[in-house]
Amino acid sequence: MEVDESAWQFMKKHLGYNDEEMKKFRENPRNVDVLAKASELMNKTIVVEVVESKNCNSQHKVGDKLIFDGAGNLLTKKNPKRICIYALAPLAQAISPLTNSCTQESIPTKFDSRGQDVSTLE
Repeated sequence: MEVDESAWQFMKKHLGYNDEEMKKFRENPRNVDVLAKASELMNKTIVVEVVESKNCNSQHKVGDKLIFDGAGNLLTKKNPKRICIYALAPLAQAISPLTNSCTQESIPTKFDSRGQDVSTLE
């Protein structure tokens, strides 16, 4: 897939890369795929729902939701004031394959706490 030069320049500035770092970034075929499909991610929201909680110091309850943009960034204004670090830690493993799936044909919709696709298990 072709990536517009303006997209490369945006990423260079956004990530703070120098010319040498950007050259390496551009040489990675996976980065080409992701950047070519990045617009798909920009229109997505990742919603993580608490399915079990007991004695949580941050007071998370079953049904509470944590909201991330399609690139996996926590949207602080759309989330609870306090978020437990122990809730966030396993989400890196779960959200990473979801954001990486933008280069695949089908996008999983449900993951367990280990990042395993469970969309087809229901």
